[in-house]
Amino acid sequence: MIPAITILFFLLMAVYYYIPLSLPLSFEVLITVSTFSFAVLAGFFIQRQGQRYTQISDQLAQFDGELSAMYRSFGHFGLKAQKEDKKNIAKHYNKILKEDQFNYYITHKTSTIKYLSE
Repeated sequence: MIPAITILFFLLMAVYYYIPLSLPLSFEVLITVSTFSFAVLAGFFIQRQGQRYTQISDQLAQFDGELSAMYRSFGHFGLKAQKEDKKNIAKHYNKILKEDQFNYYITHKTSTIKYLSE
């Protein structure tokens, strides 16, 4: 399905081709308007990308905080349980460091929680 903006673009392009537009605009005005329009659109795009980055960062921080809380909670079950949890959490972070992608477990299936529940 073709987006509506594409259809509108081609429609306006056809109208411009068949109906000559004779406005008393200088080249400088057209460049200024085009630059302003591009800047506005680029600003919206950059703002959206910033929101996505913040959202991913928040998800990573939440998961890291949950692993930290889980490790501290395992201290109530004894030192042996906490050491076992530490080994499983280290396995989780070693995979992230090996792949050099902090979003690895967002984009790939994880078995960290499975390890922790065994």
